[in-house]
Amino acid sequence: CPDCGLEIDHEDDHVCQAKAGAKVAEIPPPLDPQDMSPDDEINAANKLILLDDCSSLEDLKYLEATVHTPSHEKRRQVILSKFIQVIQANGNLFGNLSHMEKDPNGVFVPRLFFQLSGENPGMNKIRLCSNALWKFAKSLRNEKAGEGECPFLQPGTQNTYMKTLLGFMKQEYNWNYSITQDFNFAGGYFARAKTLYAERARDYPGYGSGGGAQTPNGSIESVQDIKLSSHFDEDNINEHQMKNMVVCGSCLGFRGRTEHTYLTRDNIVIDKFEAGSDFFGYEYIGVTNLTDKSHRIDPINDTARNTKNMMRLPIIDMNDPDDPGAIFKRLFDKMHPSQNRLYCKEATKNQKANFAMLGETIHMSPHQPLGVNKVAKMTKEAGERTGLLTSGHGFRRLFITTLVNAPGVSTEEVLGSARHRSVAASRNYMQRNHRSEANKLAALGITKKKADDSAQERA
Repeated sequence: CPDCGLEIDHEDDHVCQAKAGAKVAEIPPPLDPQDMSPDDEINAANKLILLDDCSSLEDLKYLEATVHTPSHEKRRQVILSKFIQVIQANGNLFGNLSHMEKDPNGVFVPRLFFQLSGENPGMNKIRLCSNALWKFAKSLRNEKAGEGECPFLQPGTQNTYMKTLLGFMKQEYNWNYSITQDFNFAGGYFARAKTLYAERARDYPGYGSGGGAQTPNGSIESVQDIKLSSHFDEDNINEHQMKNMVVCGSCLGFRGRTEHTYLTRDNIVIDKFEAGSDFFGYEYIGVTNLTDKSHRIDPINDTARNTKNMMRLPIIDMNDPDDPGAIFKRLFDKMHPSQNRLYCKEATKNQKANFAMLGETIHMSPHQPLGVNKVAKMTKEAGERTGLLTSGHGFRRLFITTLVNAPGVSTEEVLGSARHRSVAASRNYMQRNHRSEANKLAALGITKKKADDSAQERA
C-alpha cells in the first residue's frame, strides 16, 4: 500500500490504517542501485529471496528447517530460557548488560549476548563470560529428584548443559569460548566447577558415578544374565511388547525410546543366513534401514547405512520363551496385515470380537501406534522387572558392555553393532564389572583352582 506500507495481495480487501487517520512510519524510498553499499545489496537480495520463499507453501516448510532433532532443539531452547532467567535475576550484578534488546531475529535477549560476541575475545570478556556461566551452573537443579536424593544435576548432565549453551551462543550470537582453554584460570569457571563437583561428591554418595544400567549387587553384568521368561507373559500383548523392547535394546542395541517407537514393518526383514555364516540355513529376523542419529542422509552423508547384517537375530527355536529371535518373530506375527508400526495399542474387546466374526485374530489396534512417552514408560517398567533398574538406553549400555567383555568379539564388530563411528563414542556405554575384571586376570594368566570353584558352589 502506498499510504501505510503494508504488503497486500488484493487491494479490494485492504483496510488502510493511514487513510483512517492512524499515524504510520514514513516509508523510506527504495535505494538507488548506484548508491547501494555491498551490505545493502546483500540485504536486498536476502529480503527478496525470503519473500519469494514465503510466497510458496511448498518452500515455506523449509524455512524453519534445523540440523537438530526436535528433542535437541527443545533442550537448547529450555537451556537458553534458564540462562536468560539467571541473567535477569542477577540484574543488580550485570547492570545494563541484563537489559533486554532485540536480536536480528526479533527475539528479546540480554545485552550481555551482544557484548560477549567476537572472534578473539579479550580477558575482560572471558572473565565476564566465565562469571555468567558460573551463576548459571550454580542455579541448575535436578527437578526430578525426590526427597532425600541429590538435588543437583549429575556432572555429565551439567557439562552437557554448558556445552549446549556455548554451542548455541556461538551459532546465534558469535560467542567464541572454550571451557577448557578459556576458563581454566584461578577463579575461572573450569576451576570453580571442579571444586563444586568435588564438594557435591563428598556430600552425596553416588554423585559423579554416572547413570545408565545400575544393577543391584552387580547381579546383571551380561545380556545372558537376563531370563526373560521369568519376567514377561507373552499371552499379554503389553508384556510381549515390553519383552521385545528388552530384546531390541539388549540384543540389537536400540537407542532410548525413539527407535522402538517408530519401528515399522518396512524396517523388519525375515530371511535365512547366507553360506559362510555359522548359522547358515537358519532363519533370522533383523532390522534394516533404521535411521539413526549419526547416519542420517545429509549434504555430507549421501547414503543411508544398511544395517541388515548388523542387526539380525537367528531364530533357534520358535517355541523357546527365551530365544531373542523367536520372541521378536512371535510379536511380528501378531501384527495385523494393515498394521505398519510394530508397537500399537492393545486391541479393544469390540475390535477383537469384530475381527473374530471375520475369522481373524487381532492383538493390536493396527492404526493406533504407541507414542514416545508410552514407550519410555514401558522400557522403564521392563528395566524394573528384569532387575536392571534402567530405562531404554540402559539396555543399550548392557548390550555394548556385553560385547566388549566377550572374548573374540572384534572392535569393528562392536562399532558396527552399536552403530558408532568411533571407539570414543562406544566407550561412553562400556562399564567395568566382574566379568571384565575376570577377563583381565585371565589374560594375565591368573586363574582360580578348580577346587576353589567347587568350594564356591557349595557355599
